[in-house]
Amino acid sequence: MKSAKLLFSTLSISGNREMVGFSEDFDSVVIDEASQGVELSTLVPLKLGCRRLILVGDPEQLPATCFSEIAKLHNYDRSLFQRLQQTQYKVNMLNTQYRMHPAISAFPSANFYNGNLLDFLDAEAYEKQFPTAWSKIPALGPVAFFNLKGTMEVEAKSFVNVEEADFIINFYRCLTRLYRGQETGKRSSR
Repeated sequence: MKSAKLLFSTLSISGNREMVGFSEDFDSVVIDEASQGVELSTLVPLKLGCRRLILVGDPEQLPATCFSEIAKLHNYDRSLFQRLQQTQYKVNMLNTQYRMHPAISAFPSANFYNGNLLDFLDAEAYEKQFPTAWSKIPALGPVAFFNLKGTMEVEAKSFVNVEEADFIINFYRCLTRLYRGQETGKRSSR
C-alpha cells in the first residue's frame, strides 16, 4: 500500500492499523458523500494527516445518520460538511445535473436548490438521447403518480405495501408485453 498513488477507504476503515505510517504521505484527503457522515466519523481519516481536505456531498440529500435523540440535541447528527458550510470556507455548488429528465429535476431545483439546479439537456434533447418506447403516452411521461388503495404494513423491521408491489409487477409486465422488442431507455455512454 505504501507505493500506491491512490487509496480508497470507508471512513471507519481509514482508522485501522494498516493505515498507520501513512501520516506524512497524504497530500489530499477526499471524502465523498461527506454530508452523510457525522463529524466524528469524518475526523477518522484526518488523523492520518493531510495538506488538503476536500469534502464532496450534498446536504440536501441523505443527512448524517444518528439514531440517538440525546446526541441530536448536541448536534452529533451534523456532518463536518454542514459545519464548514456555515463558516467562512468557500463552498462550490455543482449546479448542472446530467441524470434526470428536466420534468423530474424541476421539483428538487425549486424546492431544495432555490431554482439553481440546471439541466444538461432540455426535455426534447433528453428524450432523443434516452428514448423510451412509452414516452409518447401522456399518462406515462417522465413523472407519473398512481393512487393505490393499498396500505403500508410493518413486517419485522421493514415496511411493506403488498398492493403497491403487485401493481408495479403487473404494470411492468403490461409494458414489456406492449413494447416487446423496442428500446426501453438504454443510456448512451459519454
